[in-house]
Amino acid sequence: MNKTFVQTIVCSAVVLASVCLQPFAHAQPGDALSAAESRFLAARDAAKRGDREKLESLVNQANGHPLDSYVRYWLLSAGLSKPSYMPRESTLIQFISDETGTVLSERLRTDWLRRLAKDGDWSYFLQIYPELQNPDSEMRCQAWNARRATGDRKVLDEIARNWSSLTFAHSACSPVLREAIVQGKVTTNDAWQLFRRRVDTKSPARARTVLGWIAPDSVKTFEQAVRNPKGFLDCRGADSVKTSKRGARNQKRTLDCMSPKFASTRAGREMALVALTRLARTDVSGAHTRFQRISGQFTLEERSHAWSVLALHAAQNHSTEAASWFRNAGDASMSVTQRAWRVRVLLRAGDWSGVLAAIDKLNAEERALPEWIYWRGRALKSLNRAADAEKEFRRIASVANFYGILANEELGNPFDPRVAHTALAASTAEVASEAAVEESAEDSFDDAESDHDLDSESSSGENDGEGSGEAIKAEAGAGGKAGGAVVNGPSVDNHPSFRRAMALFRLDMRMDAIREWNWALRGRDETFRLAAAQLALKNHLYDRAITSAELANPAGAWELRFLTPYREVIEPRVRANGLDLSWVYGVMRQESRFIIPARSPVGAQGLMQVMPKTGKWVAKRLGMSYHPGLLRDPQTNVEIGTGYMRILLDELGDDQVLAAAGYNAGPGRARRWRAHRSLEGAVYAETIPFEETRDYVKHVMTNAVIYAALLEGKPQSLKARLGMIVPKMSD
Repeated sequence: MNKTFVQTIVCSAVVLASVCLQPFAHAQPGDALSAAESRFLAARDAAKRGDREKLESLVNQANGHPLDSYVRYWLLSAGLSKPSYMPRESTLIQFISDETGTVLSERLRTDWLRRLAKDGDWSYFLQIYPELQNPDSEMRCQAWNARRATGDRKVLDEIARNWSSLTFAHSACSPVLREAIVQGKVTTNDAWQLFRRRVDTKSPARARTVLGWIAPDSVKTFEQAVRNPKGFLDCRGADSVKTSKRGARNQKRTLDCMSPKFASTRAGREMALVALTRLARTDVSGAHTRFQRISGQFTLEERSHAWSVLALHAAQNHSTEAASWFRNAGDASMSVTQRAWRVRVLLRAGDWSGVLAAIDKLNAEERALPEWIYWRGRALKSLNRAADAEKEFRRIASVANFYGILANEELGNPFDPRVAHTALAASTAEVASEAAVEESAEDSFDDAESDHDLDSESSSGENDGEGSGEAIKAEAGAGGKAGGAVVNGPSVDNHPSFRRAMALFRLDMRMDAIREWNWALRGRDETFRLAAAQLALKNHLYDRAITSAELANPAGAWELRFLTPYREVIEPRVRANGLDLSWVYGVMRQESRFIIPARSPVGAQGLMQVMPKTGKWVAKRLGMSYHPGLLRDPQTNVEIGTGYMRILLDELGDDQVLAAAGYNAGPGRARRWRAHRSLEGAVYAETIPFEETRDYVKHVMTNAVIYAALLEGKPQSLKARLGMIVPKMSD
């Protein structure tokens, strides 16, 4: 391996010099900014205020700075957002031409299309839309609207074919979805199915939109059922609640009553199902009790649907009734989430025949997902069908992800980075992403929608001393391709998108910087992306190094994908707390990707994403003085984060799987999610109710195994690390 590359890697591992420890040099309060940077920030503030006059003045002061184009973009975008003003077409075209191939060209084209859609200029929309390289969900919906408005009769047929995948369609799709119903391209029953899927989400208002198309007279009843589902089901008539003493409060409850004649129409029965569904999300037992009282007034199909809803929420609560309720649902039309939980219920119960049957009931795309390939193999193996099981394991055994590593272990091969692995097929990855959408929407944590579809989940960590050497040797043993590619690949230092990204990172405009960085990676080959990873590593942008390397070679490039920065800060705390360094890096990689100023939508901060309240509590336990600002200090953040990991391990039987779940969702939940019998760690992880935490635990434990293999220089067992989860009764 090239000596220069090795030195760079070792330096990034924080071994040779303290300068290597420094994160990317963001401009700090009080730092001297260049005149160009000050002008840029003034333009950003003017854009936020919508101050076109100030922006016009600043545009004229351009002096060749990499971010000058942003000032022009903000001026044009501000004009497109104002109904009373429209930039000249020639000016828009000129900017797009000047910025050909850049993210700013794409962003301005999107803004322009949004304005054309708002103005109803659909013919012009269709002229511009084909040049959009990465249309988001809103633009795809507007393209349907444009085609329909200009007489394209095929649009509604496309919508009908994709109907089952439109549960979370952007609101811009509403006009064409409604027309598909009105024109009979989808049946009334299909429309009700879409309504039902939208009811059982965080945002039932989306279901209200569909109801307005198919049963507008029921909208008020729908709102009552959603607002107070328990009261709606229990209150059967307006005179059942007195209103004289409690005034408006009782009047509201009086209105929230299900009609005694609800069963006489489909809309009435659907409103009862709405109330049952909304109640099941918080009180599945109460919903079941109320369903039993009125179940005879539903049709067979409606009863099956109700059972499928109850079964899902019972499954996510780990209720013992879930399996029988899924059986009661029979052949009910189920969502991706419901079908997945039908498998998980049986998996948790150890019913391998049932697991096999439930997986075989998934659709073809779902059956191709790694998790169901793996669990199907396990079911076959448990049923003494070894040859069939081996075929399933071999389908994914060469993929270095959670299920691929486990499948390879079933074939007798622990994880070894020196052995060649393959990337997950793009089509399979896309299916997995789509299948996760429903559950992501139902996650109990607040999700932040990402604009960066090139940003992939990854790990970061570099090894020092002997560990670093082992990581490099491991890569060399696999061919050394990644290292050579980084050294011999194209120079990316002067690439316009990377130059802008670096300037934006310096000004702490991370979201814009990431857009620029990811845009530069689009359509590029492995060599270019590895060179980008090297550039990021040189500048201590560890998350960008990981992402770039992950996109370049998701089956290798271990030394770039699994970095161990800040080791001189982390390792002493690991030793002091008696922790496993590989596991700590696995958590940190998943939490922040080593971004010091990282802050989550819910307020978690720093390298270890510590919540302020958690930080205060842990600091008190550790005898530390504390104020929230300390979480921004890497050393304090690591001290509190590793201290919390030690506390979790102590409280959760020294079990890394439970502690990882507890780190993400809280130790109380981690305990409650255990069964009344011992569970394999993999089964426990697979049946975590929160999609975010389920995914998190799998990533953390996979990261830990890969880190261990690199740091220790020997094969590792993920199955052994997952271990067995003790039953609840053992506490």
